[in-house]
Amino acid sequence: MLVSEMNGIRPVDAGRQDCHDLHSWGPGVRQCYIIHYIISGKGTFTCGKKTYTLTAGQSFLICPAQVVQYAPDENEPWEYVWVDFVGEQCRQILARSVLNPQQPAASPLRQERLLPYFERLCQMELYRRNSQETVGVLLALLGVYQDLAEPQREERKKEDPRIME
Repeated sequence: MLVSEMNGIRPVDAGRQDCHDLHSWGPGVRQCYIIHYIISGKGTFTCGKKTYTLTAGQSFLICPAQVVQYAPDENEPWEYVWVDFVGEQCRQILARSVLNPQQPAASPLRQERLLPYFERLCQMELYRRNSQETVGVLLALLGVYQDLAEPQREERKKEDPRIME
């Protein structure tokens, strides 16, 4: 069995965007999941009716069929990396992550934990995006976001012992 078949997830595309030209997107709807990680600068991300002001080190998640919009700050425009992915297991994988449909923006995270995975995905040739290696790198990245959620889950369990995750 292939890794992508076991996990029901596959990367679609990945890239890096320097928004000094004030490149923005939306409002609109995407058809896949997209995680952005902000390398430098700042900007805003609107998901539904909630707007987040984000800075370097933060991440944000776009889910399919959600109306979103994002734009760089005019004075300190952001640069970010991103990865698009699809699959039947995406929602379940993200549910245990610091980024999920209920919390689409994450607090600042250490660049050395995340950036190498994004950079590796960006370096992989487009024709190899569906390779098992590419799926493995994406799963490793999502695993870091899940690991970062563990302390939050433990804290909630301490507050309410009835919580079983």
